[in-house]
Amino acid sequence: MYRTPGLGRTLRAAALTQLFHQGLVADQGGLAVPVPAAGGTGGGTPAGVDGLSKAVYGQLVRAGSRPRPWAHWVDHERRQAVPVVRGGLAAAGWVDPGPWPDGLPVRGATTVSVSPPDRQTVRVRNRQVRRAMRGEIATADLSWELAALVALGAAGGVITLISARERRTWPERIAELTRIAGPAALALARSR
Repeated sequence: MYRTPGLGRTLRAAALTQLFHQGLVADQGGLAVPVPAAGGTGGGTPAGVDGLSKAVYGQLVRAGSRPRPWAHWVDHERRQAVPVVRGGLAAAGWVDPGPWPDGLPVRGATTVSVSPPDRQTVRVRNRQVRRAMRGEIATADLSWELAALVALGAAGGVITLISARERRTWPERIAELTRIAGPAALALARSR
């Protein structure tokens, strides 16, 4: 994985996007407002979401009567997002965090490398992202998840998904997919 300076913000935007599309967070005039979690566990914690999404939802609920803009929640505690997600992915067996192959990290990066045990799944998903970005998949046939991958990858500078050249080549399509992804993706894109 390449170093992505805005990865924490991108992961928080992804968590907010998931919560938005699952109906757990609503947009009220540009503010992110939690919706009571139906079928959640004690304390109103939503069921069926990852650890970061649960944490973000909890922060929104604790903010209570003080709703804040989406950009606030994208930035809020962004540094904690990377280890939370890395730990969750490792626990689920999706990635294998380990020492750098040559023993030395890339300058400015963390001290561990992260590699997916199932590289074929990653390759297939990357091809789907590129097809969606190039418009080879009709907008009506796109899932919000795939639109969000394109939008968040582009806005977050995740070059393993969307390169700078691809961002320059397909800005209109990326903007369209960002609108589909929702307000958190829009907030991340505006702050780029």
